[in-house]
Amino acid sequence: MNASIEWHTKAGVQENSQRLGKNSSTIVGSFFEPLTPANKLFDPKVIYDQISERFIVVALERQDTARGDSVNTSRILVAVSDDSNPNGTWYYLAIDGKVNFSGTDTWADYPGLAIDEEAIYITNNQFTFGASNTSKGSRLWIVNKSDLYSNATSPTVNIYDPSTASGLASQSFTMQPAHVFGSAPGSTGTFLVSTNWVSGANELAKIIRVDNPLSSPTFVSSNVTLGDLQANFPSFPNTPQPGTSTKINTNDYRALNAVWRNDYLYFVNTVLPASGDNAGEETAHWYKVSTSNLSSLTLSDSGSIGGEDIAAETRTFFPSIAVDSNDNIAVGFSAAGPNLYAGAYYTIHRTGATAGSTETPTELAAGLDYYVRTFTTGSTGRNRWGDYTATVVDPLDDSFWSFNEYALTRGTASGGEDGRWGTRWGKFTASLNNQPTLTASGLAFLDPISVNMPNASNSGTLISTLISRMSPGGITDPDSGDPQGIAINGATGTSTGTWEFSTDGGSNWTAIGTVSNDSARLLASDANTLLRYVPNAGFQGTAKVSFVAWDQSSGTNGGTGVTKFRVGASPFSLAYDLASINVTNSAPELDNSGAPALDAISVNIPNVNNPGTLIEAIISTMSPGGITDSDPGAVQGIAINDLTGTSTGTWEYSSDNGSSWAPVGTTGNSDARLLAADGQTRIRYEPNSGFSGTAKFAFVAWDRTSGSNGGTAAVGTRGGSTAYSLAYEYASISVTNSAPVLDNSGAPTLDSISVNIPSANNPGTLIDTIISRMSPGGITDSDPGAVQGIAINGLTGPPPVLGNTRLMAEQAGPQLERPGTPTPGYWPQMRIHGSGISPIWASAVR
Repeated sequence: MNASIEWHTKAGVQENSQRLGKNSSTIVGSFFEPLTPANKLFDPKVIYDQISERFIVVALERQDTARGDSVNTSRILVAVSDDSNPNGTWYYLAIDGKVNFSGTDTWADYPGLAIDEEAIYITNNQFTFGASNTSKGSRLWIVNKSDLYSNATSPTVNIYDPSTASGLASQSFTMQPAHVFGSAPGSTGTFLVSTNWVSGANELAKIIRVDNPLSSPTFVSSNVTLGDLQANFPSFPNTPQPGTSTKINTNDYRALNAVWRNDYLYFVNTVLPASGDNAGEETAHWYKVSTSNLSSLTLSDSGSIGGEDIAAETRTFFPSIAVDSNDNIAVGFSAAGPNLYAGAYYTIHRTGATAGSTETPTELAAGLDYYVRTFTTGSTGRNRWGDYTATVVDPLDDSFWSFNEYALTRGTASGGEDGRWGTRWGKFTASLNNQPTLTASGLAFLDPISVNMPNASNSGTLISTLISRMSPGGITDPDSGDPQGIAINGATGTSTGTWEFSTDGGSNWTAIGTVSNDSARLLASDANTLLRYVPNAGFQGTAKVSFVAWDQSSGTNGGTGVTKFRVGASPFSLAYDLASINVTNSAPELDNSGAPALDAISVNIPNVNNPGTLIEAIISTMSPGGITDSDPGAVQGIAINDLTGTSTGTWEYSSDNGSSWAPVGTTGNSDARLLAADGQTRIRYEPNSGFSGTAKFAFVAWDRTSGSNGGTAAVGTRGGSTAYSLAYEYASISVTNSAPVLDNSGAPTLDSISVNIPSANNPGTLIDTIISRMSPGGITDSDPGAVQGIAINGLTGPPPVLGNTRLMAEQAGPQLERPGTPTPGYWPQMRIHGSGISPIWASAVR
């Protein structure tokens, strides 16, 4: 176990296996390769930080000249995952574990590992280098989680001597830091537990409280009397096993791990009772200490875990402890004896159970053979066993997992020894629960919703309503009074929308996220928990969720749970069902009893003066008709499927409020032009020069659930669930002219000329100049962009006024002249001809 690290899914699938450090030749490929380990690593531990959702791995490295190394070094190697998935990125930290005690260097051994919301706590016993390996004491390293978790270049790490700092006269040995769940009281970071103390006939626990761990730590020691559990400082006899005289080493009575939760400190060790049923036999023991009064810690409960229920004369040893959110205690441990091969077991002390009691142990893995591996080439020759076991709480569903060692069938001999061991882990719960039963029908459904429904109108469906619609299926539970709920472990429609839930009656909504059997969304059947689907714009169709029944015996409403283990006391049903939601559309309805119209325009209106008409304004002129839609939050638009006036002008549309225009083009039921009523989209008619009259276009209502603004679509099939109304309507535009208005209150004149002026010297007068001289009169026109000119319909002076009317335009163009040589007494006929600037030209006559 010291040689490698591996991890598996909860279903048992191995995802990784690596050496921890250097093998005989290389570090390449090892887990701690980034820290360049000098040799094989030892004493690894792994915990999960349930607060920050990360894995933490610690292993130790030692170089010793007495063992042939070139230097004496000691390092604590630390790795943390960057999230809850160990298959991703890891951050690494190497801590110097060589500590000097009064001039003597020591190396770190047998680490303790724990976390709270601020820090990682690592404890070690310190031994001298060389052959003697003399114990000198223990130390605590506090690592700033924030630094390490953000991959800081130099994370803050400080080393402390809690024994001396708390006023102890001697060093505390094997201090186990408590893994903290929740917020410890006051400024407490964690507690350090050591059980190798006595007071008279009673065993003591030395508990050192660590306050202000990151700022200015202080250490306060308390003695907690554990009772007269064994003869003071007994030597453990080790446990016999069938088939061999070699016993399994059971170590001693030091604390093996500790947990703090809900104002109690829990820890375990092995004791050797001097009397009673377990007299003279190693026995696992658990403790519960109240921390509600920090100045006076007291033992609240404790108990031994005897092995007689497993087999006669069975020893229990190397325990580990965990506590769930309901204060149920789980203890995993090893068991062996003269009638039992070494195996892995666990037991539970439920909240409210008799003080000191535990339930009959449950077998996790039975031993299959005797085990002997003393490694006699080493310094001790001990038949070591599993003092690195663990029992933990699953952060997803509050269940327990226990990891332990058991004896396998003996294998290939090495040095005359052939023992083999295996590791077994398993999940269990403290809940006395019978799983619910789900009878699937596939008929459950959520309230249907419409395409493009606004979130404000999408109120979702109560989980209780969804369950009631499972008929003829449904959910039942043999446990009377168990509440109902569902655990969503699959979903479709995630690419076309988002599934959301609310636990407060719809005031707030949260995405259910990526759901699976590893992370199912838990939703209670109550008056406030809702599920809804928020479709992407334009999506129309069906989405589904798969779910199992959830009896709420573990997990929290709105949280997640693991639903792959659905047997026995599981809170989840074995069977699953499907629930669907339909995202539908009802075609808009068009009432064509009105006479919609565009803003009228004048003949020859310049484009700059032709802003067109907003689509929403055209729809507003449909009264007493109009467009309606039964779908909540429906939006409006039109689909133009016919045009008139295409020979006398051009229809254009703009989707940017007139900044740019494009031709509507040829339209029909196969390629209708789609225009949205959105405050930006306009249509206009650009008449040919001189045209006056009426142009029209035909249209149907468009609810914008398909197609895009400015695009085209086939609208031959309409009504029903389509985006188009069955009925159609015409909108017209009038191209009109308003006569100009002449105010004749002025006296306009041409430029004066002399008698007998030669034609070459007679340039005439510009029409716009004549008009400008009409002041205080003038010419006005109500038509936007109208141009000006005059129509000469009379002349004075000899000869008599001509009978023809001459039109004079105020623009570049024709000249008015008289041809030929003037004859006295005769006024020749005038005509319009030529090009260039347009003056009036005339000769004076007598």
